[in-house]
Order: sequence, then C-alpha cells, then structure tokens
Amino acid sequence: MIYQTIGDRQFKNFGPEHVAQQLSSELGTVIRLQPDGSIPRSNPFIQTPGAKDAIYSYGHRNGQGLARHPGTGKIWESEFGEKDGDEINIIRAGENYGWPIADNSCRYGTTEQVGDSHESRADIRNPVASWPCGSGGFPPSGICFYTGSRPRDWGLSLLVAGLASRYVARFEVGDDEATQQPGLLTERNSRVRDIAQNPEKNELYAAVDAQNAPLIRMKFD
Repeated sequence: MIYQTIGDRQFKNFGPEHVAQQLSSELGTVIRLQPDGSIPRSNPFIQTPGAKDAIYSYGHRNGQGLARHPGTGKIWESEFGEKDGDEINIIRAGENYGWPIADNSCRYGTTEQVGDSHESRADIRNPVASWPCGSGGFPPSGICFYTGSRPRDWGLSLLVAGLASRYVARFEVGDDEATQQPGLLTERNSRVRDIAQNPEKNELYAAVDAQNAPLIRMKFD
C-alpha cells in the first residue's frame, strides 16, 4: 500500500468543525492507496456516507515522516504541532489523532494549550511520544527505523530528523512504545531534513536542510 500524509493547510478554527476533524476532507489526514492509485476496499471509511474513501486516519496537523516498524509492520509517523506539541504516532486504521480538539500544542504567541489533553479523551488516539506545550518542541521531519548490529548497546531504534531542534532524536522502541535516548549530530548544529539507513551496512545518512548542504554519513563500528 501507499501511505501519504496531508497537512491541514494552517486552518485556525480550532473547534470541532476544523477540517482535520471532517471526514469529508482529506486535509489533516493520512491516506492509503493501492500502488496503482485506486482505493483499497479495506479502507476504514469506505462505507461512511460523505467520507473521503482514501482516508486511513485523521485528526493530524502536519505529518512529516512515515516508516514501517520492521517487527510489527505498523506505520509510525512524525508530526508538527502548533507551538510545541510535536508528536510521534502509530497510525491505526480509522483512528482520530485529535488535532485540534485534543492536542498538547500551545497557540502561537501564547502559553495556552490548543485543545484538551490527549489523555483526557477516550475517543482520541494518544501519541507514543510528544513534546508538549512549554517543552520547547522538536519540529520533526523524516524518520526511519535503524536495524544495524552496531552500536551493540542500541535496541531497535527510531531515528527522527530535527529541523529547528538541529539534531537527530533517537528512540528505543518496542511494539507500541518509544523511549527517547541521547540524540545524534548535536554538535553539528544543522537542520536535518531526512534520515535513512543503509540496510547493508551499519550506517545512517542525514540530509541537511540548507544551501550547498552536505549529506552526512554516520558509520558505527
């Protein structure tokens, strides 16, 4: 299947009528297609009147990275919050991820939280990791799972490219949980747009977001 994130186009009506909460719009969603562009018959809202058939999950603000967990096959996503409120999510069919009615972002220019907390809403899927209002955030970009055999003290890791944060975040992950570890490339002070693994070697490649930017290779012996 093909999974694609679609942002909310900066709609600021932060109530239940927001486009990311409307199944009649693909804004603020993850969509799922067949490789030929057709709609999978198992998509969750295909029988819902008025819903866009391609929608797989909704309630997203601005998804940035998608990667498939090598053990479970589940799709993981990185997502921009408003001010702070950045997230790592596990994408599940038909689930509502809350934006903006339940979200841990601040409104820009304030310390006021945009919506209810994720934890207070039983109808909202919580992120597996987040940088809530007041934390300083971590505007994430591309992500990948690292399955190399070096370093030996790493478990299965999710790597998350950081933009304004200017480093690569590393999470040790299980099937459905993530624990943040010390970051990578903290000394480079570079906006990192994307991160990828060389599957045949214990190497990572980081794409820097700048003019005439280097491609950084991280090799682990």
